[in-house]
Amino acid sequence: MRDGSIRDRSGKAYKPSSVRSYEASLEKHVYPDLGARKLASVMFPDLQDFVDRLAADGLDGSTIRNTVNPLRVIYRRARYQIPVNPTTGLEIVAAGNKPRRIVAPDVGAKMVAAVPLEERALRATAFMAGLRNGELQGQRIEDIELFEPGRWGLIDVRAGWDRVEGAQAPKSAAGVRTVPVCEQLYEILDEHLMRLDWDAGLAFGRSASVPYSYSSARDRAQTAYERGAASSRTTCSCTNAATASARGWPQPASRATGATATSATSTTPWTRATRISSTTSTWRTPPR
Repeated sequence: MRDGSIRDRSGKAYKPSSVRSYEASLEKHVYPDLGARKLASVMFPDLQDFVDRLAADGLDGSTIRNTVNPLRVIYRRARYQIPVNPTTGLEIVAAGNKPRRIVAPDVGAKMVAAVPLEERALRATAFMAGLRNGELQGQRIEDIELFEPGRWGLIDVRAGWDRVEGAQAPKSAAGVRTVPVCEQLYEILDEHLMRLDWDAGLAFGRSASVPYSYSSARDRAQTAYERGAASSRTTCSCTNAATASARGWPQPASRATGATATSATSTTPWTRATRISSTTSTWRTPPR
């Protein structure tokens, strides 16, 4: 499977993360229970009993289903030797519904403002543009365009990131997409890209080639929230001008002039070189 010789139903090679997940499920659950058996000797009742034992041990339905999935691949591959697939029709307990938290825009803005300065663009892009963790880790500067008129832009999502294999294609064709940048996100991304020490490469990485650590970013954000930073903030650059004005918050300002943001006449997209030449020397690299 790792070499791409075994493919999914759509004919595509399995993603490295899927391969690792299948291997872990086999090692942890399947091999200790069924590893000594020949494929042809395992019948439907054997697998149903196996699934029922996993449920009795307290495993969630989604975990059991993920454990059965590599077995489905194995028996689909051996369909000419074993014409009756014993994984067909297995009764698996329903997956538990994880609580889903929907954050109001103003709360999300304060959560973005609460995290360390160098990580606000990461949180804001996830919150306002909907990029997933792997997409954020693989997002490149070259695939971000910011336009001064109207203070908007486009993010081209072209790749994801695997923690072992590195850059890779998105999981599906729908994963390749172009996401608009709203004015609120424009303000944060503009400042973030100007602070970077590199002109090309990963937009949110620890360097141009090394992505950020998901667990470290998560822990730092959680620490900030626990300290009450989110509730104590009174200003946030990712709140739109109308909301900011209604609440008495300052409106976003242009870093070049220090004045309230207005539309410019140029339609040239953002590049770090042209942006530096159009600003004053007030930019500072944040401490690392």
